[in-house]
Amino acid sequence: MPSLSGVAWTVFCALLLWRKQTASGKERECSVAQVGALHPVEALLEKFEAGPGCAARESGDKETHVIAVGRVTSSPDNMVTVLLKPLSLSLNKSTMRKVHLLLSSQQPISWRLEAERLPPDLPVLVKVSSNSSVQSQTLRLLVRRLNWLPYRPRALYRWALKHHGNLSSLTHVPHGNRVYVRLGEDLSQPPVCQLKSMFLSNNYLTSDLQPQEVQGCGHSAASPNNPEVHVIKLHSAGSGLCGSLQVEVIVSLVPPPENSSRQTVVLILSSSVPVNWAIVAHDVQGHILIHSSNSVSPPFPPEPDLALTTSLIPDLSTIPDLLVWANESGYNNVTSYTEANLGNRFVIQLAGTKPDVVLPIKTIAKRPTWAVESGMTEWLNTGGRAEGGPDSFTVRCEDGRLSVAVDQHNLQSLSMPVSAVTLRDPTCQAQSNGSHFLLVFPVISCGTEGQLLGNSEGVQYKNMVLLWKDQPHTVLSHNETDWVSRNSLGIHFSCLDNVASMPQLGHGDDVNTSKAPWGALPDPGQFHFDTPKLKSGPLLRLKLFVTESYKQRRIGPCVITPDQRIYVETPKVLRSGLS
Repeated sequence: MPSLSGVAWTVFCALLLWRKQTASGKERECSVAQVGALHPVEALLEKFEAGPGCAARESGDKETHVIAVGRVTSSPDNMVTVLLKPLSLSLNKSTMRKVHLLLSSQQPISWRLEAERLPPDLPVLVKVSSNSSVQSQTLRLLVRRLNWLPYRPRALYRWALKHHGNLSSLTHVPHGNRVYVRLGEDLSQPPVCQLKSMFLSNNYLTSDLQPQEVQGCGHSAASPNNPEVHVIKLHSAGSGLCGSLQVEVIVSLVPPPENSSRQTVVLILSSSVPVNWAIVAHDVQGHILIHSSNSVSPPFPPEPDLALTTSLIPDLSTIPDLLVWANESGYNNVTSYTEANLGNRFVIQLAGTKPDVVLPIKTIAKRPTWAVESGMTEWLNTGGRAEGGPDSFTVRCEDGRLSVAVDQHNLQSLSMPVSAVTLRDPTCQAQSNGSHFLLVFPVISCGTEGQLLGNSEGVQYKNMVLLWKDQPHTVLSHNETDWVSRNSLGIHFSCLDNVASMPQLGHGDDVNTSKAPWGALPDPGQFHFDTPKLKSGPLLRLKLFVTESYKQRRIGPCVITPDQRIYVETPKVLRSGLS
C-alpha cells in the first residue's frame, strides 16, 4: 500500500495536470481557422483613388459638392457610401450652410449618405441621375432626379458652374465605393474652383474599401464576469505611401445596437510592421484597455464617457502565440482572435459586458503621452484650420523644391514638447524664422518619393513630417523604425507638381532631361533601349560634383540648376573583359 505522502504527491500531480489540460482546453476552444460572417471582427483594406477635381471657399449661404464615380468596385448592392463630416469641430446647426450634393455616375449606383458629428436632421439637397437612387438614415434629404447629367469631368464641371454659380469641391474618379467630404467654408482654398487634371485633398477623398480574408476564432459573447477581449494580429498594412516609416491602421469599435450601458473592452493589438493604431469609438461608453506593439491614437475628439488606458509593449509583435500571452496576462476568456495577412481597417462589433469588471493590473504600463497625441495628427492633417488658420501647415512642390512650413506657436501651445522637426530623413531638419518651422530641400532628397502620373498630369511627391520629442538620430536604418515610432509623431503628406510632361519616348529616342521634372525621370523599365555591347578595353568611371572642393553632398544627390558649373572626377581606368 503506498504511503500517505506518495498518495498526496500523486493527487497533487494529477491536479496540476488537470489544471494544465483545462487551461489548454480553454485555449483549444478558440481553434484558429477561416472565420465566417458571425465573427465579430472584420478586416478591411482601403486604397485611396485620385482623379480630376478642385476645391474652393464657396461663399454665401450654401456649399455645393460634386461627386462623380464611374463604377462601383466589388459592392454586392452596387452601393457607394458618402460620409459627410464637419471641417471644423466648432461647426454647429447655427453656422451650417445649405448643403447641395450633385451625384454623377456612368452606371446605376445606390448612393448611401452618412453623417458624422453633424447636426441631426441636417437638410441636404441632392441632384442625381434618374437611373440611380439615394438613401440616408441620418440626414433629411430632398432628392431631385435628373433625366440627364454629364459624367465627363469638364462637361460636369461646366454644367455644375452653370446651375450653381460656384463649387466647394468636385471629385471625379473612375471607380470606388466610399467618398469622404468635409462640410464648411475652407478659407485656405481659392475663391473659384479651378478644375485640375489630378486633384488631391485631405478634405475630399474617394477610396476603394474591400473586405479581407482572415483567420481566427471566438465565442458568441463575453462572460458577464469578464471583460470583452479582442486580439488582433496583423502581418502587413499595405504600402499606403511609398517609403513611409509608419502606416495608420484604424480600429473602429461599434457598440451593441440599442445598448447605451457602459462597457469594459480589452484590445490586444500586434503588428509585424510599424503602424499607428487609430481608435474610433463613436457612442461607446465605459473603459477600453489597449495592449499594443506600436503607438496608439485615442478617439479624436475624445468621447465624453469613455476612459482609455494604453500599454505599449514593443515585444508583442514577436510573440508567436498571442492567445497564450493573453491567458498568462490574466485574460482567460478571449472573445475573439483575428489574424490578417493584409489590412488597414478593423471593425469590431461589441457584444457588451458589465461595467464593474476588474481588469488585471500587472501588464498595464503608463500611457505614452507622446504616442497618443491624435489631436496633433488631426490638427496637422487638416492644415490647422480649426485653430491656426490656413498658414498653420503648408506644403508646396515647385521649382524643384519641397517646402513645408509648420506653425511654431501652435506647436508650443500643445502639451507635448517638440525638440526638432524633420522630414523622413532625420538629417533634413527644419530651421525656425521665429513664427514657423521651415523645411526647404530639393524635392528629390530627404526620402521624398516621386511618382510620374500619366496623361501629362505631373508628378506626385510623398514624404512625412516627423515631430521629435528628443533629438533625432543622424542616421536612420531599417532597425530603427520602432524607435522612431516611439519617439516621434509622423504626419504623412503629398503634393502635386503640375510640370510640363516629358515627351513620349520610343525605341532609340534620347531622354531630354532639360525639360523633365525634378526627380521625375521615367522608370527605365518602361522603355526599351538597345544596350550596346562593350568591346574589350578600358571602362571610364565618372563622378559628378557641384562644388569645386569635390565633396559629396550631405543630403540627396547632386541637383544641377541651369547655367551651374559642375565638376567631374575621373578615377583610375578599370580594365574589363566584357565584349
